[in-house]
Parts: sequence; C-alpha cells; structure tokens
Amino acid sequence: MVSNYGLWLFVSAILWFDGVVACDGFISYLRLV
Repeated sequence: MVSNYGLWLFVSAILWFDGVVACDGFISYLRLV
C-alpha cells in the first residue's frame, strides 16, 4: 500500500514537473515570437 502510494506520488510529481517545464517553455516561446 505504502509503496504503491509512493510510486503514484513519484509519477504524479514527474508529470507535474514535466507539465510546469512544458508550460514555462511555451511561455518563453511566446515571448520569443
């Protein structure tokens, strides 16, 4: 149970971080254009 929760938390953290980086990159792209 704990390991599954930790894995879910780890995956969600990666997806969140990836989403933040993608959003930041998109904003930087808009500023560049």
